[in-house]
Amino acid sequence: MHRETSLPPLVEIGHNQSMLAEIVNRITQYPAHPAFLLPGIDASGQADWNSAQEVRGDTFLSHVKACASYLLSQGVQVGERIGVMAPTSYAWTVVDCAIWWVGAVVVPLYETSSVEQVRAMCETVNVRRAFGTKKTIPILCEAGISEAQVWEMNLLAAPGDNPVPQQSLSDQDEAQLAQQLTALNATDPATIVFTSGTTGTPKPAVITHRNMLSQVSNVAAAYREIVNDRGSTLIFLPLAHILARGLQCVCLREGMRISYEPSPKAVLPALESVKPTFMVAPPRLLEKIMNAAGEGAKQKHLGWFWRPWLAQVIERGRAAEVADLQAANLKVPALSQQGMVRPRPWLFKLGDALFGRLLRQKLGGRMEFFLSGAAPLACEVSWFFRGLGVSVVEGYGLTETTAPATGNRPGRIKSGTVGPVIPGTTVRLGEDGQVLLAGPGVFGGYLDGTGLDSDGFFDTGDLGELDEDGYLTITGRAKNLIITSYGKNISPDAWQSQVELHPLVDAAMVVGEGKPFVTALIVLDQSVPQVRDYQGGEQFVAEDGTTFRVVSDPSLRAEVEAAVAEANENVSAPERVKRFHLLSFDHEGEVFTATRKLRRPVLEKVCAPVITRLYS
Repeated sequence: MHRETSLPPLVEIGHNQSMLAEIVNRITQYPAHPAFLLPGIDASGQADWNSAQEVRGDTFLSHVKACASYLLSQGVQVGERIGVMAPTSYAWTVVDCAIWWVGAVVVPLYETSSVEQVRAMCETVNVRRAFGTKKTIPILCEAGISEAQVWEMNLLAAPGDNPVPQQSLSDQDEAQLAQQLTALNATDPATIVFTSGTTGTPKPAVITHRNMLSQVSNVAAAYREIVNDRGSTLIFLPLAHILARGLQCVCLREGMRISYEPSPKAVLPALESVKPTFMVAPPRLLEKIMNAAGEGAKQKHLGWFWRPWLAQVIERGRAAEVADLQAANLKVPALSQQGMVRPRPWLFKLGDALFGRLLRQKLGGRMEFFLSGAAPLACEVSWFFRGLGVSVVEGYGLTETTAPATGNRPGRIKSGTVGPVIPGTTVRLGEDGQVLLAGPGVFGGYLDGTGLDSDGFFDTGDLGELDEDGYLTITGRAKNLIITSYGKNISPDAWQSQVELHPLVDAAMVVGEGKPFVTALIVLDQSVPQVRDYQGGEQFVAEDGTTFRVVSDPSLRAEVEAAVAEANENVSAPERVKRFHLLSFDHEGEVFTATRKLRRPVLEKVCAPVITRLYS
């Protein structure tokens, strides 16, 4: 078994470099290059992509400097920690760079956080001033920040207008900002990001300019097919998340055009106007796109044709991937080696005219790549998009690794793996199979100085395997391991991932610690009309206000039972779920993170009475 793999960095970062200086240098060199495509605002205050306008790099830079001048007038000090609590937007980006420019540190606060959570985070890292919106300013003030020290971001600003507090630059300001830009160096903290808290209390990870710039530079160098000044993207992940911030910095430094859409429900309609060449998308969004296309075919009474065509598309994608790997002399994973159906070119061509062309159009017509992470991606989903002509590049990383630590490469993709390491990174497998990471993108520790072992490696808590080509496969999470009363070690991730592929399912969680057998809680997807319209079932209200129903509808249960049975066939006897409850949340509370990751401890606590019933 392979225990370690690494790649040398393609780009080395010098001591006097910073993320901000690299962005400023790029824009100064190409001031007229369109850096953003932003929607207009209609009479109701909603984004209007029909009146979208491009914003040049030099316009963006003038907004950043005017905001930085304002911060200087407010007495913001070098090293001061400034909170930002707002949805993903152009305003967020301006504020991010302006805070850096005055030498301060950005502390993202998820806009979905409660007052108590914001108070705890601000007290932990000593945030006394913050940027917010009309919606979040009351939360920031209630959390203990003086109203005079909370600055408003205008989310309704027209494209080209500065959406944040600003001040005209005096000669003194210009000189001070120029001095501060050169004073920033690679070891300075750029941001303190709280981990998502999926398995415990969120921790403040200190990310330096070296961490940010190293990842941005090496990702750009390793992915030139994707990262270039002809590219464009739509960002909808929260900018409070390090992956979205890293993506944004890559785009700004490499001249790629950025658009924003903070509402996941509005992403697909926006794509037709934005016409991106690539987009970062979690597996769940890709699954929903595929499932929605199938539902659309059923509504047009073409479900009978969709199913065989879907199989043809998946097979086409699988075969293309295998051909790529063979051409590159890379080992083909066993799962990819055997064809799923006999290729029928006429069937694919006819279905492509009926479904494929429309799907590509709905993705904007220019989409070449999806970058996916944060959760396991089923091979069939990856192959489906490859069959349509859009490659899915799956990667892996955490807040502590400044986003991607590994990633598949275009033309060398192994679906089901998270690819080889990003240049400069080392992956080591511990004795128990836990994934350990080191490199210039890996943080130096949490605020209290903990986080790395004596060799400088970060223990991710994830379990993995390395193949002979250095590709990493994540097999589960150590903290998710369940030990039954019979002493059986159960890794639930594979079962959960398969059940979550069903269109009705939002999330699945296996439970059974210390029990004779495992059971499951399956959360239904509220975006599906059949689920959203359901009002029956017994209702539960947790102490924190989380409200959910145990769904007893026979048709819903029958559909999910089929998915459970199929998942049970693919795991060993002790891993098979014997009983399950379907849940529908009226108020989710803190069950999910802002990026829709399930918080196991929260769900277990909220649903304790329901879990007890599964074993009664």
